[in-house]
Amino acid sequence: TQKRVVCAMEYIIDHVVLNVKQPDVMVNFYRSLLGLLPIKSKDGKHTYPSLRLNGLTSLDLYPPPMWTKEAVNHYGQRSLHHISLVLAQNWWEELKGRLKAAGVKIIEGPKRHEGARGQGVAFMFKDPEGNRIEALYYPEQPNETGGPK
Repeated sequence: TQKRVVCAMEYIIDHVVLNVKQPDVMVNFYRSLLGLLPIKSKDGKHTYPSLRLNGLTSLDLYPPPMWTKEAVNHYGQRSLHHISLVLAQNWWEELKGRLKAAGVKIIEGPKRHEGARGQGVAFMFKDPEGNRIEALYYPEQPNETGGPK
């Protein structure tokens, strides 16, 4: 049994924001292949699409007016290396099949990989705008993704 390392303060990622050129293409990719569901803005003020990763975390897709040089509060930096998504093993296998069927290339793996929770199995692929996504499962740990084992 692995010992769990506890930080002085534990964090949960609330949301991840990707700067995207084609929001509609990206929404379709994440909805159809990864099964993410759209989130409706509670205040009606969102000018960007949001998708639900899990009960606690969202993926926000900022269109060019929000991140280009002309944007107010310009944050147009591209420094994301990859996003790692943990899935139950059967959902991991299903995702791999969906990506293959859609012609999305697996760019790395599947291979053993050291993740935040220990030793897992992972593969990498890219979304339509080149963001690297890692799909990971932990074979020796209980399912904490909300999905079936």
